[in-house]
Amino acid sequence: MIPTRTIWFAAGVVSGAAGTVYGYARYREARGRFAADRLADTVSESAIRSARNLRGTVLQALDEGRVAMDEAEERIIADLESRTPAQSAESGRAGDRPSSLSRRQ
Repeated sequence: MIPTRTIWFAAGVVSGAAGTVYGYARYREARGRFAADRLADTVSESAIRSARNLRGTVLQALDEGRVAMDEAEERIIADLESRTPAQSAESGRAGDRPSSLSRRQ
């Protein structure tokens, strides 16, 4: 039973030492990244990266919105074109397509 405790103790010591060395290396890396002489570069790089991500996200959202709008417009126009004048009169709408719904070129 004693050798088992010794093995677990040694494993804990090794694990603790490895964690300490890893933590210290990460600390030195972060300290170097945020040093006074490099802080402006780090902040500006982060700001530029965020702006590029935001720009891409906004452009993607605009494209998706345009596609959805075009699909909805086509669906509405197809619905209006499929109605007969009698159906349009029953619903209180004119049989012809309104000029505001004309297809874009």
